[in-house]
This record gives sequence, structure tokens and C-alpha cells, in this order.
Amino acid sequence: MGHLTGKDIYKQLGKKIDQLTMRVPWNETLYEILKELYSENDAVLIVKMPYNLSTIERIIQITGIPHAKLKNQLEDLSERGLVMDVKISGVTYYVPSPMMLGIYEFTMMRAKTDHKKLSKLFNKYFEEGSYYKNNFGYGQQTELMRTVPYDGSFTDEYVEIIDYEKAEFLVNESSRYAMGLCACRHEKHHLGKTCDNPQDNCSSFGGPLVDYLIRN
Repeated sequence: MGHLTGKDIYKQLGKKIDQLTMRVPWNETLYEILKELYSENDAVLIVKMPYNLSTIERIIQITGIPHAKLKNQLEDLSERGLVMDVKISGVTYYVPSPMMLGIYEFTMMRAKTDHKKLSKLFNKYFEEGSYYKNNFGYGQQTELMRTVPYDGSFTDEYVEIIDYEKAEFLVNESSRYAMGLCACRHEKHHLGKTCDNPQDNCSSFGGPLVDYLIRN
């Protein structure tokens, strides 16, 4: 697969991302997004990477890339939000980022990238309709994001809207948190649709995702 270049390798990359958590149908706009975000070498690596969390040793076995070179490339991809580096019990695992929640959000949350160009590309891709049709156009019942109560047990009678005090308690009890740009508001800003709400309000509390966001 390493011999693939140009549009062929980006088609392979698009197919790989399409097989992650959300369907990502191929078209010319997706090609432009991928070409803007990934070098051909990046695309080759992502295509070869496992779909699940993998150590660098496992990725070396699959790709044959020397340790130092691979580590630098994975760290660069992680900083750009195209790979997630997750630390569990002192061990670092890597996994390709899906389109959502992943490539789109992490790209628009970063400070150093061509946000104006990418905002137009992302907006065009989502408005073309095939993304939503492939994920939600056939009566699917699972939504992109759902609120799930977490309070010990679940019953048919369990219904709760968390009040301010409980939400405040959960926030205060969190040992660490991350704050970043709201990807959606940041995108709209570069499309000339800025609203009065603040952009730096994307908050995450606790867990490996917080550590990832802080590192990158």
C-alpha cells in the first residue's frame, strides 16, 4: 500500500476513516479536506494503523517504520488531532481519529491551521447532505451525541434533569479539566456568522480525553 500516491492514497484514507465510528462518504470535498490535513506519508500511516488502540510497538510490527521516525510522526499527528494518543496506566496507545468526534472538532479547536479554508470545506461537506444521509437518513435510532444519566442503575422510571447544584458538584469534584474553542462556533466565525456567545467554552472533565486535549 505504500506505493499508492496522489488521489489513490487519499481514497484509501477516506475508506479507512469511513470505517471508524461514523460513516464518512467519499466525494471531492472530502478529498480536499484530507489533502489539506494529511500529507501522503501521513495518509499511508493512518491506512496501515489498526482500528483500535495500539502501542507503538504494535504499529511498528505492522508498518515496519523505525521507532524514532514513527514516534515523531505519531506525535505530530496527535498534536494536529488526526491521531489520538491515549495514556492508560503509563502506557501510550494510538488510534486514528474519526471524523466526529475527532478530526472536525480537533482541527477547529487548534490555534495553528488555515481555519478559514477548512471552515468552508467542512461546511460544504456537511451541507452536501451525504454525511448526514449515511449516518441518519435511514431511520437510525442512535444519534451522534446523547445525554446518558449515570447514577448507579437504570430503570424505566429513571428520569432526571441534573440541577445546577449537582452539575456544579460534578465539576468541582473533577480533578482536572480542559477548556478549548467551540469547534462549531469557530467554524461559523470564519464563515462570517459570528454570534455573541464566547468561543472558548468547550469543556471536558476528567479521563483520558482531558489529558489528550491538554497535551495537544
